[in-house]
Amino acid sequence: MIGAMTTSVVLGGNKSVKNYTSKEIHVEGIYLKNGDKGKQYRKIIKSYNDLKKTKNYVKNNFNSPKKYIKELNKYNKKFFKKNALIFVTDNVDVNHSTYNLSSVEKGTDRLIVNVNKNITLEPGMSTTTVVKYRTDSYLISVKKSKIKKIKKVKIVYN
Repeated sequence: MIGAMTTSVVLGGNKSVKNYTSKEIHVEGIYLKNGDKGKQYRKIIKSYNDLKKTKNYVKNNFNSPKKYIKELNKYNKKFFKKNALIFVTDNVDVNHSTYNLSSVEKGTDRLIVNVNKNITLEPGMSTTTVVKYRTDSYLISVKKSKIKKIKKVKIVYN
């Protein structure tokens, strides 16, 4: 039997990861209204217009959109003159696991967001039959000049 928790709680904080400033957002449950567990949302927001489109998408497709919109509203036109925002969201199984953004790497055409997954299950114990999902989202601020050729964002779990 597989179940999913859908209450909404947002936690997070700002931190720097090797020349990038990031904000982590954790929301209980699956982020998409249709409940697609395997889907990641990855968006490179390079302008204020891109931000408005992203907020509209979030408003219409995400569970608990107000939580995300509140964070996205912190970015204005002035921010996008020299900066861009990477918005990454993924549904993760949090039964006996924790996730932390560990690094952001720039490839030739993509930005790689590395996330450490730590198993907290004690030896000899088994997981529960009910799966608890959480949405982990990262808002990563970058200088536009550093990502000119970047077209894609990839999440890698270590």
